[in-house]
Amino acid sequence: MYKYTPKISIIREMISQRHPGQSWWDVEFSKRMQILKKYGLPQDFTFQHLLRDIYPNMIVYNPAPLKYVLVRGYLFPAAMFNEEKL
Repeated sequence: MYKYTPKISIIREMISQRHPGQSWWDVEFSKRMQILKKYGLPQDFTFQHLLRDIYPNMIVYNPAPLKYVLVRGYLFPAAMFNEEKL
């Protein structure tokens, strides 16, 4: 059995420190866009929402190793998750 949990490094990268005068668009939105682009995912609203709201709380169990992890009906690369063999 394999357990997939979100990588802490990606979550930390999403949580940015804004400086006074910077808007969320400049910092948080741009960081999420960069993460999606880095892993070859579409940079649309759906994936933005999944990355921001669903991804940090995902835990997936599977009997075989995965190349892609199903997140609310969309495939995310397994490279975005920590893989632990149970």
